[in-house]
Amino acid sequence: SGLSDEAPAQTQTTPARPRSRPKPRYPRVAQRQGIEGFVTVRLRIDATGRVADAVVVKSEPRGVFDDAAMATARRYRFTPARRAGEPVETTLQQTIRFELQK
Repeated sequence: SGLSDEAPAQTQTTPARPRSRPKPRYPRVAQRQGIEGFVTVRLRIDATGRVADAVVVKSEPRGVFDDAAMATARRYRFTPARRAGEPVETTLQQTIRFELQK
């Protein structure tokens, strides 16, 4: 039939890829209390690969690691997404884990 699930090449977008993901700074209070957890953030990556905006989607335990995760996420750098060979803004989610060294 000639029909295909593939989008035409000119509209395909290659996703943004992480270039630099610094480790988060562990909040002292959580570290002292032995608390571990994670924060999932939605990142808006601009056409230069920088984080233009970050929003907490989910965190466990709530509120404990949010500030540290947001500060870390803003320092991430990406190879920008591309559409038709041109860098474009995109959105993706990342989970930042806070785990104590055993």
